[in-house]
Amino acid sequence: MGDQPELLYGPAQLDPQSLAVSWDGFHTIFGVKHGDYYKLMLLIEDYSENRLLSLTTGPGNDRFPTLAPAKSFLAFISDRDGHPKLYGLPIDRPELIAFPGGARPIPLFPGPGEERAPAFSEHGLAFLSNIMGTWDLWVLEGPDYSSPRRVIAGVDPNSPVSW
Repeated sequence: MGDQPELLYGPAQLDPQSLAVSWDGFHTIFGVKHGDYYKLMLLIEDYSENRLLSLTTGPGNDRFPTLAPAKSFLAFISDRDGHPKLYGLPIDRPELIAFPGGARPIPLFPGPGEERAPAFSEHGLAFLSNIMGTWDLWVLEGPDYSSPRRVIAGVDPNSPVSW
């Protein structure tokens, strides 16, 4: 039968709601249960070797990842500060995120509301937020995803965001 690859994580440890694959298939982000929390891992595959890096650590659940089209930036939802908020993480230089303690996620949409359902396209980063009292569709635009724009007011928070 041949050699079987070593199983790093069992099915009970994988988060079925946290999977993102780059458009070229060489980067895979997946969620893994570490103790009481879900954390994000990055698998970089290339023709000579595969690398597995821990992206997030610490308290709080990090879930629902989405990769920017250029594979340089990851957005995800985390409750590390008590409420589901949108965070980002530059991943274009894996050697900088592979230090003990993991990388330092960046809050992308500060404020009192909650965020859900992030999704990238060539236009920016779309997500749902209730910061204005209703669930609205927002887009973060610009090279560093720092220019927010409310696109549609009053959307169903259980609907996935897609372009």
